[in-house]
Amino acid sequence: MHAVTERFLGLSPRLWAFWALIVYLALGLSGLEKNTPTGDEHLHITRGLAWWWQDDARFSHAHPPLANLLQGIPGAATAEEWPFDEKPGWSRANVDKASRVFFKERRDARSLVVRGRLVTLLFGALLLLYLFIWLREQFSLPVAVAGVFLVGTTPMYLAHAQLVTTDFAVAAIMFVVFGETYRMLDRPGWHPPLRVGLLVGAAVVTKHSAPLGIVIIAALGLGYGWFKGRRYAPLATKDRVKRVLADLAIISVAGLLVINLAYRFDRTMMTMGAMRAEKEPAHHMQRKGKQVLDYGPFKKFPDFVPMPIPYMHVYGMSEVWLHSTGGHESYFKGEVRRTGWWDYFPTLLLIKTPVGALLLFGLALVLLWLRRKRPPPAILGLLLFAGLLLIPMMASSINIGARHALVVLVPLLVVAAWAAGQIWEDRRRARWAHGLVVAAVASSVVGSFLVPEYLGDFNFLVGREGGHDISIIGEDWSQDTSRFSRKAKKRKWKPLLYEPNSVGAKYEPKRFGVNYDKLTCKTMPDKSTYIAVHRARLYRRRHKGCYRWIKDAKRIDVINQHIEVYWWEKPPEPEPDPVPAPGPAAPPAPGAKK
Repeated sequence: MHAVTERFLGLSPRLWAFWALIVYLALGLSGLEKNTPTGDEHLHITRGLAWWWQDDARFSHAHPPLANLLQGIPGAATAEEWPFDEKPGWSRANVDKASRVFFKERRDARSLVVRGRLVTLLFGALLLLYLFIWLREQFSLPVAVAGVFLVGTTPMYLAHAQLVTTDFAVAAIMFVVFGETYRMLDRPGWHPPLRVGLLVGAAVVTKHSAPLGIVIIAALGLGYGWFKGRRYAPLATKDRVKRVLADLAIISVAGLLVINLAYRFDRTMMTMGAMRAEKEPAHHMQRKGKQVLDYGPFKKFPDFVPMPIPYMHVYGMSEVWLHSTGGHESYFKGEVRRTGWWDYFPTLLLIKTPVGALLLFGLALVLLWLRRKRPPPAILGLLLFAGLLLIPMMASSINIGARHALVVLVPLLVVAAWAAGQIWEDRRRARWAHGLVVAAVASSVVGSFLVPEYLGDFNFLVGREGGHDISIIGEDWSQDTSRFSRKAKKRKWKPLLYEPNSVGAKYEPKRFGVNYDKLTCKTMPDKSTYIAVHRARLYRRRHKGCYRWIKDAKRIDVINQHIEVYWWEKPPEPEPDPVPAPGPAAPPAPGAKK
């Protein structure tokens, strides 16, 4: 086996990169069209299209604009423009209202989402190319090959590469920020910090959580570079300080330029006082008598302080801060609450990562322990980055899907790939060890072709059904509404009650010619009917007294562990009490008049 695989590894590196991309794209393209627009995609595509068609970034407050404006390019370039400024939601920057109107009135809204998904898929392909180049440069060809195949075929990675969101994009950019920071520490000149600065700015205007990861990378990079990196370590202390400050200045200027470009320099350099005087965008968490800017990282800034970033970014960071402190209702291991669980993200990483990759990651920890006196700096840095990022995630009160852990998943898979390469290159290892590496990587690749749908996938440690009992929010994200609609049409489920789980799902049944009446928490059917309900809603609401009809209904189908279909039969009307037949007339009383 070793000789055969060695022959394969002797192929051109370009050919290996090509095959990795072919496998990834073949898997990724499979779900672009067939999956229904998920819970947040209507919001993201609306932001991206409005950025181009209205030359305005006002919708980009809950999420910064960069990923969305890139995802909006195919639709903005090929579809007829839409006058968002003449529609509800524009004046108060209410993207939720604007997106609902857009999806209701535009027949091509779904196809615009699909076109945006192509851009996200391209993000994933570019990250795989970068991974291959970076891992081959830092380690070896076997590590690079294992890395691109492990990352590119992990169901969690593939699932979000098929969606118009910001989570996948920020995970890709953050890894490149780490890689280029590590490169910078061993290279002279002003080009490396400029690249890092542009990437830092790109990460900040992709997701509001990015600054936390950037601070961690900066701390790790400064610690390593000060003592080991060739950029700083050989210099005298005074010269080291000057070089660090100069690099930070270049990174800051480049980053601020990207941030302001993404927002079209809208209301930048305003003082905090002027920002507080602005009429705030509509937000569901606004509290009576207070503004969103009264919360978050900028609440104590004096009014006279000028802000070198646009108003919408300042507001957006405060909005996310408010959301984080208020929490978000979720479901985990049979419990529903708003405050989150410390083990939520570690558990999902454990049960959604392929077992072969988990095995290699365990071997990586063993190898690092054996080499603890001289651990590889890049691998140790990736482990520390993922671990330090996971700690605040464990304290988060927003536990609404594994997608928020993508930024941790990619570094951990790279560490697993490093272990595979190390074992493979060690000629002293027994053949069974080499076979184990091949089997672990191959199991991830082959397994990805067998997964029916990536977003709700779990590894065989718990299985799909067991995994959905642990976590359903983010797994059932409306993507299966198209599968449900096809089956409803084929089996003639009429009449039908259905509660859509997203704006995109609302219009999906009608695309297949399936009509339905809307189901709500308190709906009680008045006639025999089929009823379809998403498990994400069922699990989260059943403790509130919703869906009382379910105790008398018969479950007839479950669509991909996400949509339960019931038949509810109206009980027969009770028969009226019989009216007694009239008896013989009573004789007249004595003395009564006739």
